[in-house]
Amino acid sequence: MTEAAHQEFSVGDLVWYLIEFENYNLLVRCRITRKDDQFQKKDPAGILFYDIDEPLGHSADPDELGLNLEEWKEILSKEGFEPFPDCPESILENWRSKSVEFLARQHRVANEAVAEAVQIGLKQKGIDWFAFQKVSQQYPT
Repeated sequence: MTEAAHQEFSVGDLVWYLIEFENYNLLVRCRITRKDDQFQKKDPAGILFYDIDEPLGHSADPDELGLNLEEWKEILSKEGFEPFPDCPESILENWRSKSVEFLARQHRVANEAVAEAVQIGLKQKGIDWFAFQKVSQQYPT
């Protein structure tokens, strides 16, 4: 959980979202596209969720979002992950494709319909997204 998780975001805010995919963790800068306030309408103390410009299939909990890249990097480091700048350029697109395919199957619609419904933002590796991989644990022989 990040300090930013305790604040309210606005549509258009840029936030960082952590994606766990295959052998990597991806930190992706996302734009808030919609506030999902259905729970606050029922109870003012309810959680406010957010839609972002990535195909998640659910609204993001505030605990999943953060404004500070360095804070996320520190959290990942403590969990045994290190930056992986040489990861394939295609890894984010691979995750997006698999996510869109899954959502299309769930809702029984075409992949194109899902991709069109989700406002997927253009992202540049090393600026808008970063890859991390688990540090190998070496045991004494």
